[in-house]
Amino acid sequence: MKQLLPLLLVATALVGCAADSATKDATAASNGSDVYCERETPTGSMMSKTKCRSAEQRAADRAGVTATAEAIRNQRNLPPGK
Repeated sequence: MKQLLPLLLVATALVGCAADSATKDATAASNGSDVYCERETPTGSMMSKTKCRSAEQRAADRAGVTATAEAIRNQRNLPPGK
């Protein structure tokens, strides 16, 4: 029984590596059609997720970030109490 545990750990590690390389291959294949995929790890989580976005979606994300940053800058310029 004690000899089985190291074998199970090695097998688990190999399966994890194989799954990770398969994800990278799928990501690389999808990049050819104007879709960009990246792995993101949400705050407070140890599990990463693959998110794929088109060029239009990435541009909209950047525009949203720019608009939010501009709104924060404008709020800082308001007099106190408003």
